[in-house]
Amino acid sequence: MNARIYFCLLFCFVYISCNICSFFGANDLGNKFVLLEGDRDSDRVIVFCTTPSGCCDAGIPVVPSRAMNYGKEYVVAASFDERWIVARTQILNSEREAFWIVDKNFELDIENCDKINCDSIIQAHVSGPLDFNSLQERKRELGIGFKIESR
Repeated sequence: MNARIYFCLLFCFVYISCNICSFFGANDLGNKFVLLEGDRDSDRVIVFCTTPSGCCDAGIPVVPSRAMNYGKEYVVAASFDERWIVARTQILNSEREAFWIVDKNFELDIENCDKINCDSIIQAHVSGPLDFNSLQERKRELGIGFKIESR
């Protein structure tokens, strides 16, 4: 093989190694929050990761939550910074969209989820569903500067 093929193979190996989790559909949003993607759009969900190490493959559903259209609603887009996640969801087979704000500024010991209601603790840090105008107003109140687009 020539040098060009070796370089190409090396580049691919390094790229996949550095992005292995996102390669398999786990996109890190920070502080144990992950956007999981599956084979279909309807599989897209933000979770609080419960996988002890490595790539996240399981977690507590955050957006959509278990209580809010889980399995009927999916994440279309998500933006984030060190403190916040802003997500846009859509109901399956519908044009209806909703927006969510997640405050990542809290700690949760997942080892104690059998004794405490971890889902309630996480959802206490989630605002939504919001329409686009309410989202913009809430972002101004919280000082969130990054954008997420409506359809």
